[in-house]
Amino acid sequence: MEIIEHILDILKFTIPGLIVFLTTYFLVKRYFDSQEKQSFVEGKFNAAEKIWPNRIQSYERLVLYLERINPNNLIMRVHRSGMTANALHSELLKSIRDEYDHNMSQQIYVSSESWKLCKIAKDETIQLINFSMEKLSKPNATGSDLSRVIFEIYSHMDSEPTLVAAEFLKKEVRKLF
Repeated sequence: MEIIEHILDILKFTIPGLIVFLTTYFLVKRYFDSQEKQSFVEGKFNAAEKIWPNRIQSYERLVLYLERINPNNLIMRVHRSGMTANALHSELLKSIRDEYDHNMSQQIYVSSESWKLCKIAKDETIQLINFSMEKLSKPNATGSDLSRVIFEIYSHMDSEPTLVAAEFLKKEVRKLF
């Protein structure tokens, strides 16, 4: 009987101590888990706060890029008096590729669909310029001749790829607000 009393005495102290320990353990664990989640959310919020201006700027830069490669604006910017069709053709393509290379990093901040439309606009503009060059019938055509053919073809297109892409970018930015 003495052994049973010792065991009961030990259990009287052990069970409440174990209950206090487990309660403390779970409360402390819950507290630390909560703190970890809060730190994670704050970290995400801080990161988003830093990325947000870059993201908006990317949309702005891509709309500007699309405006710059729009054939109407591109020809006005690149064409110089006395240029041959070959020289203008080369300069137009170079300008488009340079603009694209300069803005390539913007794809990090925009959706895949937005970037895809920007690439399509670039590719279709290049195709338009190349097709226009092929349509020139004169062997010694001037830059003005090439410009005229580009404007004619461009004016008859069903949709303007740079405008389609720019509108999509604008809609996507509006969704952010």
